[in-house]
Amino acid sequence: MKQRWIRCLAVLIVLVLVVEPLEEVTEQSVQQEETVLVFEEERAMDYPERKEEFASVFTLTSGSISLEDTVQPDQRTLSISDWPDQEETLTLASDKLMFLQGESYTFHCYFYSDLAESLIVRWGDESGTFDQSIFPIHNGEITIDLRYSHQQADTYTGWISVEVHRQSEVASGTVMLSEFRLLSSKKNHSVRINQVGYLPLEEKLAIFQANSGEIFKVVDVENEKTVFEGPIYYTGYNEETGEVNGFGDFSALTEAGRYRIEAAVNGQSYEFRIDENVYDELLGSALHMITLQRCGQDLSEAVAGIFAHEACHDDLATVYRGGARDDFTGGWHDAGDYGRYTLTTLKTVNDLLLAGWLFPEQFNDQNQSPDSGNGMLDVLDEALVGLKWLKKMQIDWGPEYTAAVTKNFASFVMPDQDQQPVFILEEENTSTAGVAGTFALASIVFASIDPGRSEELLTDAIKAYAAADHTDHEEDKKNPWDVTAGDYSNGSALDELYFAAAALYAATQDLQYLTDAAEYIKKNPDLISGLSYHEMGGYGSYLLLRFAPNDSELKKTVQKAFYQHVAGLIQMQQDNGYQVAVNGYYWGGNMFVANNAMLLLLAYDLEPDPALLHAAGQQLAYLLGRNSLNMSFVTGVGTNYPHHIHHRITEALNVEMAGALVGGPDESLESSAPPAKRYWDESEHYSTNEVTIYYNSPLVFVLAGMLEYHS
Repeated sequence: MKQRWIRCLAVLIVLVLVVEPLEEVTEQSVQQEETVLVFEEERAMDYPERKEEFASVFTLTSGSISLEDTVQPDQRTLSISDWPDQEETLTLASDKLMFLQGESYTFHCYFYSDLAESLIVRWGDESGTFDQSIFPIHNGEITIDLRYSHQQADTYTGWISVEVHRQSEVASGTVMLSEFRLLSSKKNHSVRINQVGYLPLEEKLAIFQANSGEIFKVVDVENEKTVFEGPIYYTGYNEETGEVNGFGDFSALTEAGRYRIEAAVNGQSYEFRIDENVYDELLGSALHMITLQRCGQDLSEAVAGIFAHEACHDDLATVYRGGARDDFTGGWHDAGDYGRYTLTTLKTVNDLLLAGWLFPEQFNDQNQSPDSGNGMLDVLDEALVGLKWLKKMQIDWGPEYTAAVTKNFASFVMPDQDQQPVFILEEENTSTAGVAGTFALASIVFASIDPGRSEELLTDAIKAYAAADHTDHEEDKKNPWDVTAGDYSNGSALDELYFAAAALYAATQDLQYLTDAAEYIKKNPDLISGLSYHEMGGYGSYLLLRFAPNDSELKKTVQKAFYQHVAGLIQMQQDNGYQVAVNGYYWGGNMFVANNAMLLLLAYDLEPDPALLHAAGQQLAYLLGRNSLNMSFVTGVGTNYPHHIHHRITEALNVEMAGALVGGPDESLESSAPPAKRYWDESEHYSTNEVTIYYNSPLVFVLAGMLEYHS
């Protein structure tokens, strides 16, 4: 320990003597250093490409007929060399169709043949045939528009078959079927899209359920004109959703406007926009949601609107062990309750700092937030709310208290009406190591804006790192027996220590921190990718890859593992029917989707490969409606979104809040629904419908990154 303090003192002396402020910039912007990353030649990563193999929705029954089958989107051509038996029929059938009782359906197709005598169109399902119609063929072609009213019980195993009978004197020729359409009299929003919309240059995918036909079209809702058509690529059965899924790519459509997608078979999407500013409003509301979680200060109507309230939890708090009372006001209410936690605050601050550092232009001229100095919404103003509270939670010699909570969860009242005493829970190694990393990161971000604050943050970071237990033998401490309000578990401090060492190296260039980081990696090679409150290694890896010398063995190790993990995310996405990288559905799963998108964008910042940017966009699309629930998981945006979140302020006021990301499906809940559909829009279902600062912070980063990189 003594050696660490000597090293810390030396670093401080060096900083005071030689560190010069970075290039001066305006108060409301952050100028990032030009950093060139030169990767080793063997590091070149081939990211998996999306498989686009077209397969027709028609099955062919041909018996002994000799033919060549040409399959194209929206067209099936059969070149027949020998049809030996006139009694034998040729059948093209499409199945997995939905017929609902009382619904009317119109079947449309174009048919051409120089050897067919007649067609029989049949409707049915696994129980048998419902209806049939016979069409004689004249002059070799016919356009069929056939209406059918389904009076039987609902069926999801329906089919339509076109049975071809040949002329008696012709045994060879051509049969072609195209323009297969099946439309219901009612709108079926079975096509899933990003309900907020798309940036013009963003990759745009729609997800379809089988059977949606072979093609889709994009319709301009202003004039009802078709502006794009494309094939549907079916990816197979999706066990997570209980569906057969396919996707269609309409990235080539870049013109601003309002659109909807229509599938060839009974289905369409909600309306959406394409616009260069499509995420601007959402970015503002996503960040403002965190502002509305502020604790210990008056939130005026000018800042909070209908969510305004007087200062809350502003009495002196009691340190649970020892009984000392002090000022621990500030920070944010963590989630739907009023607890404040170091680990989740660290994650939130990290995300906001990186957003402001990498994408400063996206936080100028946004929706106005009157609490900022010049009336502009500034992500770094919000990060400071968390940083100032974390400083209050730091003991003088370095350790970090872990939480500020009441002994019991508050009732569903406004925060200023929660009069329970607040207790400060004892320090933990995860919190202490984590705050060292966050303060070091903040010192880098604020170096050119506020050099004085930057130096103070670095001093506090070094102090926390020196106080941390670097052997990682300490187990996570549980809440005292009489504290029933929230408890975030974290079984290891190695990831926080790795993050701290990497961040302190980036801030000081002291090679000892690189040596420390290498030791943590040696103990656990899986530290490199986490961006959660209990897995912070990804923040460290990004900083190492950005600042470590290219000849560093540690950098080479991290580089290889980091990009292998990123490639694995892309592969996981490609294998998923909804084109999202998820490996399960559990409490807070949407945070991990947002974290994956953020990690992909951090990788893109280091290595601008379009595959990384495209993959990040697919994660965002899932969160904004392109999922099996056809729901935007962010309140107040899209067509279909949560209305009953688990959040005490909104429930106390009986109002809705815009811009809050909910946790999403939870497969651990008892239900007969597939895992991806175990979601309830009900406030008591906190595992699916709670909102938190650390769900929203990666969302803020991702939205800003998409706007930045697609501009």
